[in-house]
Amino acid sequence: MVSMSKAFCILMTMSVVVFASMALAQEEGAVTPSGGAFSLYSKPSGALVYIEGDYDFVGHTPCQLPFGLVGTYKVKALKRGYETWSTKVTLVGDRQNSLYIKLVSKSRFKAAWRSLLFPGWGQFYSNRKTKGVILGILNTTSILATVDAYKNYEDAKDDYEQALSQYRRARVVDDIPRLRREMEKAAREADEAFEIRTAFTVATAVLWAYNVLEAVFFFPRYKEDIYERATPLITGQVHQGQTKLLLTQRF
Repeated sequence: MVSMSKAFCILMTMSVVVFASMALAQEEGAVTPSGGAFSLYSKPSGALVYIEGDYDFVGHTPCQLPFGLVGTYKVKALKRGYETWSTKVTLVGDRQNSLYIKLVSKSRFKAAWRSLLFPGWGQFYSNRKTKGVILGILNTTSILATVDAYKNYEDAKDDYEQALSQYRRARVVDDIPRLRREMEKAAREADEAFEIRTAFTVATAVLWAYNVLEAVFFFPRYKEDIYERATPLITGQVHQGQTKLLLTQRF
């Protein structure tokens, strides 16, 4: 008895909302679509879908728009643990249109591959944006520091080679001790620059490797979303002569 009352309330609520949205559209001179239905299904079900075009909708699969749509619409499907899916469809209002969405699950391998290409990308891919930002900043800073260390080493090496050349060409006896000291100083600075370059290179490689391994070993275990299927609820809104319809599914 309780379930029948609940179903009756849901049907009454839907009827009131739909008729209200139709009345609003008529008052503003908007045209409400009519004709065949547009059904959306996904594997797995429960994906959040956005439909953008002359009319905008949002809902959870499986769902159905009980009226026809005409024109080209962009459809995007989202579900935690799965890659974003999108496409464009051309709908004919007087036909029954159906769209089947097959979602691809996210994986550790794909996260690692992204982090290998660009540090932090794999963490963004696995819905861990904060960690992705941190690793991205750390790796970028380390790379820039390494590039600067390489430049400093090349400059120090050029200075050493120049000092060595001057020392070897020395002909004045009094200049030889001074040129030798300058050559030895330049050699020490070149050695220090080489050690700094090596240290930054190793640090960058370690950070990059950690970024890839972190994407693999800390990849989240996505759990299937639990939701209650119910009759989709349609609401309407008219703004500046445009009709906005919202399709939602309770969960």
